[in-house]
Amino acid sequence: MGNEDLGNKNEFIILTLARWVRVLEAGGRIDTFLRHHGIHTVAVYGYGHLGRLLVEELHRSACVQLAYVADQSKQQLDEDVPFCLASEELPDVDVIIVTAVYYFDEIRTALEAKGVRAKIVSLYDVLNLMRG
Repeated sequence: MGNEDLGNKNEFIILTLARWVRVLEAGGRIDTFLRHHGIHTVAVYGYGHLGRLLVEELHRSACVQLAYVADQSKQQLDEDVPFCLASEELPDVDVIIVTAVYYFDEIRTALEAKGVRAKIVSLYDVLNLMRG
């Protein structure tokens, strides 16, 4: 990854965080938004900065069940949540939220090619929908 790509990636993460802060300031919560849209079981794909924050929020939720975290490499989770390597067969859930937002298209394509049946969405897109 070149410096330009790294800059774009970091910019995308900052934009996502800024949207998340606006949602929180307006009293929004990702778990209640998901539940309102019929989502009961959730997986988080990616355990970088955004993934850790989302796992922390969903792990304490009474609205949705955080089924597992998936990533391309083995991770030590901060929360008591099952972990799956992305290369393994992933358990069925209602939605997989991809927190590696810069790589969303590639990740979605790879998951769909593996036959994942869950809806696959970007955290960035979820936050955009919450803003209305």
